[in-house]
Amino acid sequence: MKHIPIMADESVHSAQDALKVIQLHACDFVNIKLMKTGGLSQAQIINDLCQTAGIKCMVGCMIESRESIAAAAAFAAANTNVIYADLDSVFMSVPSAETGGFTIQGTSLLPSNDSGLGFKQKNSAKTNGSFPTI
Repeated sequence: MKHIPIMADESVHSAQDALKVIQLHACDFVNIKLMKTGGLSQAQIINDLCQTAGIKCMVGCMIESRESIAAAAAFAAANTNVIYADLDSVFMSVPSAETGGFTIQGTSLLPSNDSGLGFKQKNSAKTNGSFPTI
C-alpha cells in the first residue's frame, strides 16, 4: 500500500499542538501559520520541534497584510526545515501602496535584503517624534 503524506494544517497552533502530533506520529508535514501560532518566536519553536523529529514544515497564511506576509516569507527563507510556502493571499488582495518586505517575481516572493522586514517609514507618517493617534 502506498503511503499518502499527511500535513497537519489547522491542527497545530502552538508548541503543545506540535508535540502532540509528533508524539502520535500523526503527520508527515506541519503547516505553520504565523498569525495562528502567535508570531515568529512561537513559529520558530514549532519549527525547531518538527525539525528535531524529522518532520518538514510549510509556512502558510490567511488573508493577511503585506507586513505579515513579509514576516512569513522571511521566516521560510531563514529555516531550512521549511520546504514549502503557501503565501498566496498577497495575490488575493487589492494591490497596496505599501512597499518593502519582499518583491514579487512571477509567483515567488523574494524577501527583502534590507534591515528587519525591509519596510521603510513613509515621510507622511513622521510626526515630530510622536505617533499619530487612531
